[in-house]
Amino acid sequence: MLAYKLYEHTPISEKYVIVIYKEIINDGFVITALMSSKTGKIKGDVIWKKK
Repeated sequence: MLAYKLYEHTPISEKYVIVIYKEIINDGFVITALMSSKTGKIKGDVIWKKK
């Protein structure tokens, strides 16, 4: 799953924090996180499917 939040005031400029995470029932974990000026740069496809 992917989540993002806009931070208007950062030391470098307005940025989105983008977090890729996995949820399992009532638990979850972060896979990776990054900062970007645009959310449209994040593109993806389904890599893993549930068996």
